[in-house]
Amino acid sequence: MTNCHLQQMLSTLETIHVDLFGPWSFTDKFKLTRKIHAVSMIDPATLWVELHLIDRYGKLSENISLIVD
Repeated sequence: MTNCHLQQMLSTLETIHVDLFGPWSFTDKFKLTRKIHAVSMIDPATLWVELHLIDRYGKLSENISLIVD
């Protein structure tokens, strides 16, 4: 195991990247236009990605911290 691999294993979930996005519009299979807001979280060591839908009023720091925690 190289030193680089060991550092990656130890740093897993030590740092995450968090981003809010939306409204993101798309058309569903019934031809209805939908809008979503979400939080994306990425672990740069493993490239693990998680998405969590939020409502448009849920963009408060308290709500986001609960999602990330």
